Amino acid sequence: MSRFFSKKRIAHPDENDQIAAAITLLESKGYAVVEFTTEGVTAVAAERRRQIQEEGFSAEHDKHHVSNALLYAALCYLDPVKKYVKVHEGGVFFGGSMTTAVPTINLPSGPEGPGEYYILPRQFWPFEIEWWKPCPHNRVREIVKGLALGVAHLDQQLLRKKQEEQDEIDSCCGAL
Repeated sequence: MSRFFSKKRIAHPDENDQIAAAITLLESKGYAVVEFTTEGVTAVAAERRRQIQEEGFSAEHDKHHVSNALLYAALCYLDPVKKYVKVHEGGVFFGGSMTTAVPTINLPSGPEGPGEYYILPRQFWPFEIEWWKPCPHNRVREIVKGLALGVAHLDQQLLRKKQEEQDEIDSCCGAL
């Protein structure tokens, strides 16, 4: 199992030596020690942690999503173009049914003039519409959400590949 630890530079030389020794030990035991140096990487890691801890979207949960669902969800958040449909009585048609469970925004000059609009994802949104939670006034937040979903998709693919490799070893050589 690979775990990731963040390296931090500390001014005191003795502490740096201790950190270097700990990193060497961790790497010798198969741990990947990485340095998070950008605000973007830190923000995406924090969002992925939130998705796991608060929403329960762990690797175990995510492995049940098929047909690139996590990737499509990521793309919906990363896409800067949103579809706006003016709010009318009865709701909005999405994914084959009428719904009101879509976020809204008040636009001073929307496609049909000023007023309240539903914010719809692209038609390839893979989950129940209740899980579509755009941040219309915070594009950075949408990008962070999308990238964290992309990381979840990547983790899912890496875990599947690892399992396939293990299955191939087991079928060839028998389970040890």
